[in-house]
Amino acid sequence: IRAARIPSAIVSPEPPHVSPPRLAALGSLPVDLDRHLARLHIPLVPARDPDALLRALVATPCRAVLLCPPFGGASLASLLASLSALPARPAVFVLGLRDAEQVLTAMRHGARDCFFADRPADELARTLELALAAESAADQAEGRRRLGLPALVGHSEAIRRLREQVERVARSEANTILVQGESGTGKDLVAQLLHACSPRAAHAFVPINCSAIPGSLLESELFGHEAGAYTDARTRRVGLLEKAQRGTLFLDEVAEIEVGLQAKLLRFLEERRFRRLGSSDDITVDVRVVAGTNVELHEAMRAGRFRRDLYYRLAVVPIHVPPLRSRPEDLVPLAEHFLLHDSRRYHKHFTGFDDEARARLEAHAWPGNVRELKNAIERVVLLEQGSVVTAEMLGPIGGAGEVSRPTAGPAAEPDDLNIERAGLRALLTALERTDGNLTAAGKLLGVSRDTVRYRMERHGVCLATRAFVDPSRVREGREVARNAQSAPLRERPAAEPV
Repeated sequence: IRAARIPSAIVSPEPPHVSPPRLAALGSLPVDLDRHLARLHIPLVPARDPDALLRALVATPCRAVLLCPPFGGASLASLLASLSALPARPAVFVLGLRDAEQVLTAMRHGARDCFFADRPADELARTLELALAAESAADQAEGRRRLGLPALVGHSEAIRRLREQVERVARSEANTILVQGESGTGKDLVAQLLHACSPRAAHAFVPINCSAIPGSLLESELFGHEAGAYTDARTRRVGLLEKAQRGTLFLDEVAEIEVGLQAKLLRFLEERRFRRLGSSDDITVDVRVVAGTNVELHEAMRAGRFRRDLYYRLAVVPIHVPPLRSRPEDLVPLAEHFLLHDSRRYHKHFTGFDDEARARLEAHAWPGNVRELKNAIERVVLLEQGSVVTAEMLGPIGGAGEVSRPTAGPAAEPDDLNIERAGLRALLTALERTDGNLTAAGKLLGVSRDTVRYRMERHGVCLATRAFVDPSRVREGREVARNAQSAPLRERPAAEPV
């Protein structure tokens, strides 16, 4: 079994269109070294003497320098000192040293590594390639640590664009940002990174899930209230907008805000001031508002569930988080990242996946996106033992976001007018279209989230276990599904194209 090795630091490789790190060179290079470097796509910037080398490094930034004797009349120590004084200090590799004393001198003066003169040119080129890759990885890790972007794992074009957009928007003066994407793609993570990378990072990041709080209470949560504003308001309450002063407020599931409250939110976004419930005094705050949603807001506007003027105010700076199926090249790096993280967290010793496990991961459609993948890997780490994850350890992949069609369920013929079977078909269709989102399914059906949950219990539809109980077996409308056969609502391709 071949296991994939997980690096000690999860760092996304260089995107294909990014120029590889250049290698400057001074001195007499070994025969054919330039040819072998060219085969490895490593640009070489030669220099005739130390002054020309320094001028070249200022004009054309290079990640590393290769020094080969003779050094153009300069001593190795003085040359290394000059290179160390450059603003963008390159990594220095010295070739052609013939004794240990010279190696010690070079290392003491800042050389990254030294090579003896008798190494074949092809072997030396491969060694330099690995050294440059290590330097580039270290630079990326430091940059992402400084920018707060270590968690956006992947090397696809989509995730690269997302990183660049998050960094650019975070440092801007934009105070209203709309983050859109399917459920489980990581919109909350993007919101946290927008805060962490911004000048507001020293102040509070305040998240609120708008779908988890009834509309009557959400207004008080956001804007606060004065004592006596309503029956149970015994003391003054400071709202989340005030708590996020000079920081970031994240409105998750913003599409779930009631239309009446949307008007008050719009007024705040335009004027940057509001009033507590029960007060006539305006309060002005400096807050960046990041709104997140997995709802198609254009459809919500057409249906009258979301104000058009609020949408245009929120979408000043839109950010789209791509679904996992649109960046399949990031699947295995993400799985390895979660495996390493959870192994450390739970004191396990997993190091990678075998080929069958990788194929199993790549064959699944991941409708729950990154959240589903993370939960699947965490389950393996919690329940299994060993160092290599096998396909058997993964077990059946699929979770709460995926609904299955029963094999022995009601008939689906269009002329079937049985009200129980028609209701079940509508319920299953709504759950499929919304990837198991009960709130969104309720909106499609024209009922509340609680009604959807009640209908699921009545018909025996269980998202978490992918089970179904025929309505004829339901007792009191609340029998729990057990040992039932299930089948997918629709056949999913092994890998959906972008």
